[in-house]
Amino acid sequence: MARIIALGVVVLLAASIASGVVRFETSLRAAGQEPKAPVVFEVAAVRQNKSGQIAAQIDDLPGGRFIATNATARMLIREAYRIPDKQLVDAPDWTQSERFDVNAKLEREAPIVRGDAGGRQLALRSLLAERFKLLVHRETRQVPMYALVMARADRKPGPMLRPSSTDCSPAGMQARTDAAQAGKPLLGMCGTIARAGRIQFGGQLSAFARALSGSADIGRNVIDRTGMSGAWDFELTFTPDRPQQRPPGQEPVPVDPNGPSLLTALQEQLGLKLESIQGPMEFLIVDRVERLDRQDAIDPRP
Repeated sequence: MARIIALGVVVLLAASIASGVVRFETSLRAAGQEPKAPVVFEVAAVRQNKSGQIAAQIDDLPGGRFIATNATARMLIREAYRIPDKQLVDAPDWTQSERFDVNAKLEREAPIVRGDAGGRQLALRSLLAERFKLLVHRETRQVPMYALVMARADRKPGPMLRPSSTDCSPAGMQARTDAAQAGKPLLGMCGTIARAGRIQFGGQLSAFARALSGSADIGRNVIDRTGMSGAWDFELTFTPDRPQQRPPGQEPVPVDPNGPSLLTALQEQLGLKLESIQGPMEFLIVDRVERLDRQDAIDPRP
């Protein structure tokens, strides 16, 4: 599963849903309990990338492989702990400018996990601790955020919010992945596809709230307090407040300048709204991280 990173912004994992074409099955979340025994890569090579390119890519591949191309140390830390950029604190400036290539492999195949950390991410934590001397701790702080709630007193969904029979549970997602790899057609939708002024979604509304948390147009974490269980799907159309950010050479996606704002569309089309609240957010605090030692760039293990 690839995450494409361009123009210094993670466009797959924590993008503005008002900008260009974006697709992700779940949003980023910090991983839960750490494993009792460290997970490590069987082999791993880490090299500086001095290509001068801006775009970066991170891939979880079959066979337990993990590949990062032109990624900053900050991107690698975020990938290892599966957190959005705003939850990473006290990383020094060089972690956003110096670039690296990582080519690593687990001893055994591990499931490719969407959202939460899997074996590759746990091994990446070990690699960052070994090569970059990374030391972190978690800290919970009270911050402004939004609650996603029903807009109407009678709790009636809007005309575009419809119940879905698609199985978007972890087991269902794995079955969809297996079917896609086998070339079979997929019915229904799980996750979010966002283009300028248009969002398609399938799954639980808690997943949609997390997707909104990744939007620069919202600017805060969003938690689901709709009380709506089960799976839902919808297509939402609106006029973005922010100008589109497109890679050089790509034309912007046409947008209706007279459409509703995102907040108005949420209420009119989905019967949902955002309420300002204070709530806890877990941050990853960087206590120590050191520049890569060139002599340690290649794993000496066979």
